[in-house]
Amino acid sequence: MADFSSEQGTQLRADLQIVHDWHRSMEIPRLVQQLRDLQAMAPKDVTPDQVCRVVDAVQERVQVTLERMVPAVARVAPTVQSAQLSHFSKALEARERKWQEEWLQPPLPERNQHRAKQWLQRLESFYGDLDKAQVALIHAHIPQSSVNPELQLREIQRRHQDILQTFKRVHDKAMQKEDTRGELQALLARSLHSPDATYRRYAAQVRQESCQLMSELHKLSSPAQRQHLINTLKSYEIDS
Repeated sequence: MADFSSEQGTQLRADLQIVHDWHRSMEIPRLVQQLRDLQAMAPKDVTPDQVCRVVDAVQERVQVTLERMVPAVARVAPTVQSAQLSHFSKALEARERKWQEEWLQPPLPERNQHRAKQWLQRLESFYGDLDKAQVALIHAHIPQSSVNPELQLREIQRRHQDILQTFKRVHDKAMQKEDTRGELQALLARSLHSPDATYRRYAAQVRQESCQLMSELHKLSSPAQRQHLINTLKSYEIDS
């Protein structure tokens, strides 16, 4: 939530520091172990299911951390004023417009090129320079994928409205602490797992296609690229 009062900001910073300390002591060791497991996997070929399991493991830890933040937000949520909600609503609308300008409004070939560029940048940050076969694989994947910007935008808008309505409901009803926390936990659950069955099926399909692409690209990787991947993961482990 943007535009906090000084009292709200002080309370939230204090609560989030507690979450930060918990994360350092409890979650970072888990992250380090995940990075070590990935380093052990890196020299070998991997299946799409193995890639998806890695993605699921990371998302699970993110969810645990977000759930840990709910009590902190619940303490501030009842004090959020109408003017702050209005400010936040405008910020969300601006974010939606920016997303549409990047992912919905340009011609399809331009959007595909942008997606391919993002994939290349992300993968080269792990593997180093990709070869022609790997680049060709990415460019072949993009136009065949199930990515649907219209469906994604609908989900973005649903989430934004859900956030605003939840905070307004918490403020208007002057809920007890436990009820406020329950509202925010439910909001987080809906954000992580959409109530829209069509979107859930879509997200699962895109996830599976991405895991397939990663598996195929890794099979094409050279020993030098796999060593680059190991070194990158090791640097993340050290930085943790």
